[in-house]
Amino acid sequence: MEQKNKGLPLWAFLLLQLLLAGLVLCVFALFHHVIPYYKTRSEGMPAPIAAVERTETPAPTALPAEEPEEEPSTEKEPAGPEPTEEPRPLTWAEKFADQFSEETVWEDLHYSSPTMAVTVTKYEYTELLPKGVYFVADIYLSDVEQLHAAFPLTGYSFAVPVDIARDAEAVIAVNGDCFVDQRGAGFVVRNGQIYDVNDTTADICALYYDGRMETYGPGEYTAEDVISQEPWQIWHFGPSLLNADGSPKESFNISEALLITHPRTALGYYEPGHYCFVVVDGRQGGYSLGAEMQTLSAIMHELGCKAAYNLDGGASSVMVFHGQVINRPYGDRYLNDLVVAAEIKEGEE
Repeated sequence: MEQKNKGLPLWAFLLLQLLLAGLVLCVFALFHHVIPYYKTRSEGMPAPIAAVERTETPAPTALPAEEPEEEPSTEKEPAGPEPTEEPRPLTWAEKFADQFSEETVWEDLHYSSPTMAVTVTKYEYTELLPKGVYFVADIYLSDVEQLHAAFPLTGYSFAVPVDIARDAEAVIAVNGDCFVDQRGAGFVVRNGQIYDVNDTTADICALYYDGRMETYGPGEYTAEDVISQEPWQIWHFGPSLLNADGSPKESFNISEALLITHPRTALGYYEPGHYCFVVVDGRQGGYSLGAEMQTLSAIMHELGCKAAYNLDGGASSVMVFHGQVINRPYGDRYLNDLVVAAEIKEGEE
């Protein structure tokens, strides 16, 4: 009698499918993450191609001293309008003097000094984010160069975020846009150094030496015009999170797969000298799921930002304050770059 082939049982067939799917994912991760990571790590940091030519503008002079009172003259002066003197603009140190302190002060989630102030607030399960936790760092500066990019000092392209922040002596730091991945792919300036000037389909974010922060979509700028305005930083990731009037966006220049709930990092702008970092934790059920891009936009609008920009997210989203990671990242990813607020060291001005 001929024996029939019964084939694989259902449980074995499903297990085989799972193993095959896992193998495909492992191969994908190997070629798209692991090999590029170790390749770029061994290559070290890219070199800039030029420097932004900065127009040195003299700092505002001190307010004029009071003139001594003169004896009234008996001579009649010709009638005419009295000359008026234009008031000089306030320096950031003067404008934000109520935020700074005479001495350096470290408190729980607050830092202040004669030149900088940072206050971190943790928001849990708000109306905007009922299933999430996020951190907002409110930052006041006296000099734009206090807000800069920091990189590994190990000779490699990637390092532990806390180590990068420590080496930069950062008061507060968040992940950047994975700078090393932008080589040849976008428009990139870091700390006044130009690394790439390429056409890109992504939104960019420019922080200028005068403290302005602007976001641009494709076709909304030329590289020549942006460079002529003297950028201190240009990030290439995105998308832009707010409309030109500061209102939340409803559509974004990014693929639909990246619009859904994820951990997030964003940079916000109020006015020259006043900025914020935002990190949303995610992918952790029972703690925080993350934020959709539209929700992140609404958060930045609610904070009162005039402009805002999405940086790298997912497992990269991290916030380091006073040398400690204060959020709960999804994993322990090595990073290539941070955006930091730090005091300017002697000799760097």
